[in-house]
Amino acid sequence: MLLKNKVAIVTGGASGLGKASAKLLAREGAKVIIADNDKNHTKEVVDLIQAEGGIAVAFDCDVSQSAQVSQLVEFTIDQFKSIDVLMHGAGICPRMQYLEM
Repeated sequence: MLLKNKVAIVTGGASGLGKASAKLLAREGAKVIIADNDKNHTKEVVDLIQAEGGIAVAFDCDVSQSAQVSQLVEFTIDQFKSIDVLMHGAGICPRMQYLEM
């Protein structure tokens, strides 16, 4: 277990690359905070990790909002006393509105 007792935050952890990364980090022993604004899928990922014996916690977070990111960091430090890994899998594309024209 390469990441035993390490703490990882995964943004966009409810799906796609973020979900896959969160599961891998947990399998390697990390305590994983799944940060996403999709509450239902975030809970599913936490449940999957916990079913495999890992430690995972959900945190509702829109990473485009700096105040929410600050709360995520504070929560993680309060819960686990450190942050060792940050995997940013959340996609933010402010120009998307122009692509849809």
